[in-house]
Amino acid sequence: MIWPATSSLPAIYDLANRGLLSPSFSLVGVGRRSWSDDDLRGYVEESARAGARTPWRPAIWEQLAAGMRFVEFSSFRGRRRLRRAHSRGG
Repeated sequence: MIWPATSSLPAIYDLANRGLLSPSFSLVGVGRRSWSDDDLRGYVEESARAGARTPWRPAIWEQLAAGMRFVEFSSFRGRRRLRRAHSRGG
């Protein structure tokens, strides 16, 4: 778990870009927002592009983005969704 995640997002991209994250790396965003997986990907991309210390490489981004999921967590139903996202490997 990374908290707060917002300041760590560029670093996650940089680790992937340097080959220091597994290709199967998963990032599960959890919050009370009604976001889709694509909403999370857009947010992470914007943050990573603004703060990354390594060059932007679309192939790296696509691989990283493929493992991103968002789970709304405002009730017990959120717990089940989080468990499912975790068991899928992202």
